[in-house]
Amino acid sequence: MSVFLNKRAKGKLRIEKPSQKPFLFHQKLPEYKITPLISLKSLAKNLKIGNIWVKDESNRLGLPAFKILGASWAVYRNIEEKFNIHSENNENFPEFIKKIKKIPSITLITATDGNHGRAVARIAKLYSWNAKIFMPEGSKEARINAILSEGAQVIIVKGDYDLAVQEAAKLESKLNWVIQDTAYENYEKIPKWIIEGYSTLCWEIDNQLSHSKIDLIFIQIGVGSLASAIIKFYKHENYNESPKILGIEPLGVACAKESVKAGKIVTINGPYNSIMAGLNCGTISKISWPLILAGIDGFIEVSNDFAIKGMKTFSNDGIISGETGASGLGGLLELTEQDNGKLFRHQFNLNENSNVLIFSTEGATDPDFYNNEIKKSNIFEKKYLKSC
Repeated sequence: MSVFLNKRAKGKLRIEKPSQKPFLFHQKLPEYKITPLISLKSLAKNLKIGNIWVKDESNRLGLPAFKILGASWAVYRNIEEKFNIHSENNENFPEFIKKIKKIPSITLITATDGNHGRAVARIAKLYSWNAKIFMPEGSKEARINAILSEGAQVIIVKGDYDLAVQEAAKLESKLNWVIQDTAYENYEKIPKWIIEGYSTLCWEIDNQLSHSKIDLIFIQIGVGSLASAIIKFYKHENYNESPKILGIEPLGVACAKESVKAGKIVTINGPYNSIMAGLNCGTISKISWPLILAGIDGFIEVSNDFAIKGMKTFSNDGIISGETGASGLGGLLELTEQDNGKLFRHQFNLNENSNVLIFSTEGATDPDFYNNEIKKSNIFEKKYLKSC
């Protein structure tokens, strides 16, 4: 494990409080319900931490990951902007769909390692549109098949995620919408809306905790969209007692950490040895970069072994979480087990009174891998298999 303290981080940022508009929109979508916030009391006691809260995103709007929050909001905002069609306050989603039938059929396009692509494909399906999803070579068959099950076309790129993003971008046109969470030159609006969409997670947590104080957050980075949403919510200048935020990246794929160290965006070239597919991103998103630089207090590079340990620890409490989903908990476990763990506890105010927030960002999106790893431990139960 590698831990890096960000000396450029600030306690508060001069940014606006996120709007509740995405949160209100999401409540209209089919299958919407607030995802669980689970207290891991036994683990917290063992680690000598006040409480560990886990936001479980293994079933979000019928999909096994949180990504649809960003994709759905970005597509809706694009509809608003290009066709001046709005979802009125007293209007349900089927009524909104009737309005959509009047516009030309759109093809949604994106690049993905799995979860985001399936989310975009599901949104296309909701609107009776087509979807083309670019994936890097070596993508797991289970994730490819999950996207195909949404009726989308999958294109495998002979290269890494960054190359898949480049290939998807080439298809942008009036009726071909690229819905990408990675910002690049002349492409920032959609990624900005995706970040806005993720704020629903925070509004839900705020309600679930009844505004209780959070001291430390472990958040997965990837290209930085989810981390940006967390920073914007918990570190805006009017937030009461902003928590420390630790960014989670795979060991050897720490593009955000390396960028902060260099003071500029740095690309980590593949191939990558990380099993955390959703975090295997070589370059931080352009619009996330300023927020990451100022808003992440420290970075933890998580090894494959501790990502798996996070999966198995979650399963003790009945939480099904894949390699990427469990990496946040893996980071906490790795942090507390280090020889210099006492130093890190002091630096991040991690003690018996601390409230820690972790995001399990996905379920078992590669069921075979998940089941095999859980079987290796003594805590495997058949009910977890059926839930996958």
